[in-house]
Amino acid sequence: MTKTEGSFSSRLSPQQRADILNRLAVERKHAIDTLLSDGDGVESRMDATLRYDLEMAPRVTQRSQLERIGYSFPPHEYAAAQHPAGADSCDIAWLPNTALVNALAELNVFVVNTGGIDNLTLYQRLVATLADIVPDLPPSDGVQEYLDMMGVDKDPRFKSV
Repeated sequence: MTKTEGSFSSRLSPQQRADILNRLAVERKHAIDTLLSDGDGVESRMDATLRYDLEMAPRVTQRSQLERIGYSFPPHEYAAAQHPAGADSCDIAWLPNTALVNALAELNVFVVNTGGIDNLTLYQRLVATLADIVPDLPPSDGVQEYLDMMGVDKDPRFKSV
């Protein structure tokens, strides 16, 4: 696999990834503290947190969040090219799925309802979700996202996968 195709593990150490995510958490806490000190209709830490998370946090793609902590994943066309027609479910597509699901979990993004989806289709759908624009929030106990793979046929991103 070439550098442009992506890698299935982070180029950063676990400590480096933790340092990056900790800096993001400190920036978020500072922004919330500033909202509290400025007043501006914010009456509680919860109000300030919700305002920041929902209205003020920078918006980025999930792909850029993963790249920031050292991950890159090839486009679904790469996985399709590695997936011979008629291959069983224990093939090359399993490795990027596992790596991608684990990388997303580092960001408190969890993949659910994957039963009945073959590995290649799952990878294609996961890679498509990396283009989603999301609030740039650090992983924490109060911040999780769930990617529901059930019923995604209604989502226009998946019409071709």
